[in-house]
Amino acid sequence: MHPCQGKKMKFSELLDLYKPMILHLMKRLCIYRNHEEFFQTACIALWEASNQYLPEKGSKDAYFYLFIKGRLMNEMTRQNQLISREDLKESVDLDMCTSVPFPHENEPDWDVLAEGLTENQKKWFHYHICLGDTITEIAEKEGTTPAAVKGWRRDALRKLKEKLQLET
Repeated sequence: MHPCQGKKMKFSELLDLYKPMILHLMKRLCIYRNHEEFFQTACIALWEASNQYLPEKGSKDAYFYLFIKGRLMNEMTRQNQLISREDLKESVDLDMCTSVPFPHENEPDWDVLAEGLTENQKKWFHYHICLGDTITEIAEKEGTTPAAVKGWRRDALRKLKEKLQLET
């Protein structure tokens, strides 16, 4: 007989019993960033699953496992969508800034702006800002992944924003 069958358990007891399962799921789903946030999501899912469980539906362990796994996967999808939206917003903001023509006498000195960037960040800067290449095109030219190029862009934008704020 399962340790929690036939009686209502306190959540702390339930968590002690299912914490190894939660940690296993997080490891299996390769959740390493925002660990505490995902653990909290899993705990809430455990609590909801314990309240919704019906014995005629099958094994409690299997139900909890699938319920928590589904909730974690939904949260991963939600977080990935947020990151994609932020990347798109940064890209659109930057594209809007670079599409505005500068008067010739006030034209920025691109070399001065690129100072302080790493080699990869300079590659992104040159290909995207100066030549107008997309992330995919840059990745193909440099023989790397679009995710790596996005990282270059993110860090370069951060440095450029800091630099421009210091100058104003």
